[in-house]
Amino acid sequence: MTFSAKDWLRVSCAGILAVLLWQAITQPLLDVTQLYIFSDEISLVGIIKGLWNSEERPLASLIFAIGIAAPFGKCLMLAISRLPAAKFETHLFGVLNIFSSLDAFIVALTIFYVKMSGLSSAQTRAGVLWLIGFIILSKLAEFAFVGRSHTQERGHP
Repeated sequence: MTFSAKDWLRVSCAGILAVLLWQAITQPLLDVTQLYIFSDEISLVGIIKGLWNSEERPLASLIFAIGIAAPFGKCLMLAISRLPAAKFETHLFGVLNIFSSLDAFIVALTIFYVKMSGLSSAQTRAGVLWLIGFIILSKLAEFAFVGRSHTQERGHP
């Protein structure tokens, strides 16, 4: 099996997405100062570990599935999918794409909540930038490598 230039680009894009995602989940997302005395750096991996250790395993598992497994699954699917993607692959990629963007929504709600509580302040950290980079590149990859299949299914040229 030989790889075309598009195949190499798709696999390279999937690798870059995986690196961006790894940085997003391991780097601090927020620096939260409570009562302007205590400060904590919060990362997605830290949230999952904290929930798991405090016996909140269903919630930790859900956040792991939405925030880590789905986005990495999307990267893997992008790396191994055919061009143009089959109907099932296109649908599965779309489902993974929905879930892989939920962590950005959760981070945004967390920042909003902390800032509105009045007892704490929150400053975004590098993990948010990695997460934004992952989301933007994954959307571009979707349009470049999967988007054609969506339009072909609907009968558009």
